[in-house]
Order: sequence, then C-alpha cells, then structure tokens
Amino acid sequence: SSGINAEWPLRREPPFIQIKLKMFYRRLHIPDHLLTIADKYMDCHISGEEFLWEFADDETYKTNYTKLHYKLLQRQLFITKEFIVVSPDVLCGKCMVSILTVVDSPMSVLRKANHFFYALNYDATEQKLCEERCNILVGSEY
Repeated sequence: SSGINAEWPLRREPPFIQIKLKMFYRRLHIPDHLLTIADKYMDCHISGEEFLWEFADDETYKTNYTKLHYKLLQRQLFITKEFIVVSPDVLCGKCMVSILTVVDSPMSVLRKANHFFYALNYDATEQKLCEERCNILVGSEY
C-alpha cells in the first residue's frame, strides 16, 4: 500500500539476502486533514511565475498551474521512520526518490521519468506531518 526505498542489504543466514527498505506513503494514504497542511506547504514551493513559464504553452496561466500542480502532487511522497525487511525477489521496478529542499525546483521532478520527491515526514501513529530539514554548514567551525 505504501512506497518503499531500498536502503542497504542485510544478511540473515547464508545464502539468504534480505533488504531493509525505508517506507514512503503516497497522498492517498495520508488523512485529508493532513493533506490540507501538505498542500499549503507545496504551494509555497511552487508559487510564482517562474513555475509556469518553464512549461508555458498556449493555454491560460490558471490551466497551466492546475495541470502542473496536479502532476507534482502525483509525484509527492511522505517519508516515515518505518522500515520493512524483504527478500530481493519481491522487488520490481526502479524509481528515484529525493528530498525537496528550498534550493530545489519542484519542476526538476517532472523532467525525469520515475522520479519522486518528499519534503515532509509522516508519523502514522501520531497522525502528524513535519518538515524534513537539511542543512549544509560551511566554515572552519564546522
């Protein structure tokens, strides 16, 4: 029901190999009241003319915004702290999942096939969303 991301192989008993997978949720698995919060968060990332002019055509501004917003939401995942362990024979397909940071353009996700993104953590037990933060610290003190 939810997405998975291969993290690293685990060895249990030779010759068996098992893979520890990080869990992701799609929008349809997130409660509606949390999706409202997630949508407001995404609107901050995709607002502005730069978003639309990258893919502008003869249609109106509003139509373009609606189409692209919908396409982005289809590629949005929510990372969790949950893991599962499976054997390699149950895996099929391949995709790329990356974090959406303030310096990334959401449009970069649409340019690549099988590319998904996440920006929010989802805690299924607490029914909470929180922002995933990444920092790059520069300087001699770091």
